[in-house]
Formats: sequence, C-alpha cells, structure tokens
Amino acid sequence: MPSTRAFPPLGLGDLTRPRSRPLPARQLKLELRSSRTATIHSGVWNLFYDNHVGVWSAPSPTVNLSMSFEIPNTPYDPFRTKDVWIQVTWQPDFGAQPFVTVDGSPAQLVLSAPVGNGAWFQNVYEFSFPFNPNFEVVSVSGLIDVGQVVIDTQCVPEPSSLALVALGAGLMLVLRRRLQR
Repeated sequence: MPSTRAFPPLGLGDLTRPRSRPLPARQLKLELRSSRTATIHSGVWNLFYDNHVGVWSAPSPTVNLSMSFEIPNTPYDPFRTKDVWIQVTWQPDFGAQPFVTVDGSPAQLVLSAPVGNGAWFQNVYEFSFPFNPNFEVVSVSGLIDVGQVVIDTQCVPEPSSLALVALGAGLMLVLRRRLQR
C-alpha cells in the first residue's frame, strides 16, 4: 500500500527530507489540496540540486523517474472539449527529454526552451479531449531531473453553443425585417 503524505498549503513538498534519499520500494503518494493527487512511482528527492530547491531525479541510469498526477473535473460532459497544457522544468540526468502522457496517450510537445544557467529546460506540452472526462491522469517519466510540473486545464464549449448564438442572431434579423414592414 502506498504511503501518503500531506503537502503544506502551498504544495511545496516536505523540505525536511535529507538530500538524495531514495524512496522506499513502494509508491509514495502525495496528497495535494482537495482531491488532486500526485504519485511518485520511482525517483530520488533532492532538497538542493544544481541551484534548484526541491528536485526529483531518476533513481539510476537504468530506472526512469516516474510521476503521475490525477486531476478531477466537473462531471463528464460530452458537449465540451477539454484542453490540457503541461509545463515541465527539467534537465537531462541519464537520458533525453521527458515523456509526457495524458490518460496513456502521448502529449504533443509545443515548446522547449532553456531556462536559467546550466542544462535546465522548460517544455510545454498540449493535449485535447473531444469531451470533458470525469478526471485525467498526467504522467511524466524519463531519465531526467524534474524541478517543476505545472498543469493547466480548460473546458471549451462545443461549436453547437456558437450555433445557438448564430441562430439567435438570425432570429433577431428576421424579427427586425418583420417590424420594418
């Protein structure tokens, strides 16, 4: 059974852990505010690492850093699309770029730019659902160091809402013409 640990109010993590202490073999499940959860499947927590405070690293050259984030939504809505943007601040540890998925499907890399001094990068990924699911699971993995993960989501009304607006404008035009007669 995974161990659970509560975050401080700002979600910054526990800064009292010793530097470079490997996690136990079982999962470490971190409870965030409300019902969102972050699960670290494998990784090493570093309090101070390469001029950064609080970095998760790949545990070895042959084992990926693996973390997932479960984000709840409003109830399932087939009439709205869902856009998800993921920003990962990372640096290569033993490998290449992070592998980011949303509900098991690869997210599209939109932007990759260097950040600060050293070998740190900031990647932005995008993923779209044709509907608004009950929740989505975002996973980040790779032979990398991760300093920050930011996830933004947005529900977008389906084009049928725009069709209703156009229908209303058309009815207004018809009423105007009738009143002019």
